[in-house]
Amino acid sequence: MAESPRSEPSYDGHLDLDDLDTDLATRLELLGDDEPRLGDRFRELLERHGVTAWLRTHRLATASTAAIVAIAVVASGLWWAARPAPLPAQPRVLVKVSGPDPTAAIELDTRTGQPVGVRQDLNLTTAERSEV
Repeated sequence: MAESPRSEPSYDGHLDLDDLDTDLATRLELLGDDEPRLGDRFRELLERHGVTAWLRTHRLATASTAAIVAIAVVASGLWWAARPAPLPAQPRVLVKVSGPDPTAAIELDTRTGQPVGVRQDLNLTTAERSEV
């Protein structure tokens, strides 16, 4: 199967290996994208304002600041992972009658002899953590 040679190379930013054998000179500025990338623009901005020169002359301050920031980020991440869970908006309270035979005693008013309440032994527990 014979391939037909292309009459003109199309330089659309991609390198065609078949065109390297031709007599046409491949200009390198046509092969790549000459637009500056975001990192290049950011580096140029820092150099224009003298930040990179200051960082090169103050390496100890830069390194110690970076170390302090890294330690603070790690410490805050560890604290966030180990923090106690917040209390729920509605507390969960469980009330159980104590003793095997839950009997209630009616309280009577000492002056009139009328019932005024019920006395019952209860165990009160909560579902929240006990260290609160």
